[in-house]
Amino acid sequence: MTFQAKRDISKKLRVLTHGIKSGNISKTCRYFGVSRETYYKWKRAYESEGERGLISSKPCPRYPKIRIPKHGENKILYVRRTYHFGQQRSAWYLQRYHKIKVSEDGIRGVLLRHSMSRRPNALFSRFKNLGQMKRQLFVKILKWLQGTVSSFIVMIARVCGHPQQVTF
Repeated sequence: MTFQAKRDISKKLRVLTHGIKSGNISKTCRYFGVSRETYYKWKRAYESEGERGLISSKPCPRYPKIRIPKHGENKILYVRRTYHFGQQRSAWYLQRYHKIKVSEDGIRGVLLRHSMSRRPNALFSRFKNLGQMKRQLFVKILKWLQGTVSSFIVMIARVCGHPQQVTF
């Protein structure tokens, strides 16, 4: 039995025993934040199956029949790692070049299962501070031009014989 199952059982047993001891189900449900319908559902499950009936179960199977096959998952991961496509473009690429028809949501599910739901940050870091990069580049060009132009003017002034008149 897992830790989560034990915790579910103890919580539900606490609610059930409090309800039996107090005799007032409405106050018990209000106190624990549980609806009366849920309380009675837990009570019926406990009476019929014992503690096993109090273990929470998921409403759907862990591996549904409509899940993408393993080779399809591998192709989706390959396309993501190699081309860094998003969901829509990956679906288009797989259908066109690999004859695998997968919905965008199916691709999203595969990427979430493998913790690859976001594209690599390297793609976005180039454009993160584009305005700041443009300003820095512009300042560098101006400084370079200023130094080049000023040295050119000083050189011309020296050739012409007027070095005292050139000031910056």
